[in-house]
Amino acid sequence: MPKPIYPLFKGTNWMDAILNRIDEENNKKPITDHDVLDIFPSYEYNCNPGFTSRPAGCFTGFEDMTPLGSVAGEEMNTTNIERIMGKYSYLGEEAIDIYHYAQDDRFDYLHNPNV
Repeated sequence: MPKPIYPLFKGTNWMDAILNRIDEENNKKPITDHDVLDIFPSYEYNCNPGFTSRPAGCFTGFEDMTPLGSVAGEEMNTTNIERIMGKYSYLGEEAIDIYHYAQDDRFDYLHNPNV
């Protein structure tokens, strides 16, 4: 179930690094060194030699997926998905139940169960 992950974790080192990397790749800025994304090569390297249908650079493919699309002309995002599901889903109230089940914060934070 889509979640408002970008606003939820904004301000954490790892999310700020992802948002920064999205900006760097989209705007061809120099890649920031020494953050949690150092495992990914710069888009300046050629990661796709011989492929003419792909960009040559090493792009992570990260993007902010907050806008999810549209249903019957209504824009859908992580803040209105419950309403859209309730209005257009063939599951009716069950769609809302599924939405609420997926909102459990244990899915967001992956708490350690101390097993």
